[in-house]
Amino acid sequence: MNFIRDYLYIPLGGSRAGPLRYVFATMAAMAICGLWHGAGWTYVVWGMWHGAGLVACRTWQIRKHPMPAAAGWAITFLFVMAGWVLFRAADFGTAASILVALVGGTGFAGAVKGPALIAVAALV
Repeated sequence: MNFIRDYLYIPLGGSRAGPLRYVFATMAAMAICGLWHGAGWTYVVWGMWHGAGLVACRTWQIRKHPMPAAAGWAITFLFVMAGWVLFRAADFGTAASILVALVGGTGFAGAVKGPALIAVAALV
């Protein structure tokens, strides 16, 4: 990761050349980082997804309105979970169907076996 920072992000302007340059440098560096993980468009978009998260975080910090810790944790968790789906999926169609299923878009089929185990897992 130091390589991408030192040889791509900083030469592109980094965070010291203004907000637009920061967005461009961050998105380019994270797209390359995604490509480094695998030679596929889902990896590139996964990298850009995280770049967009970094830009959103920086924007929020500039606004100087602190977010409650629990809300920040939940948003970060859901954001990273959605990114993992992109990272693991073979293509965008598969990623979309997994994300739709995760939010209950395909309904709930099947019997719940061991509701106590599900409750314990949710607590953990």
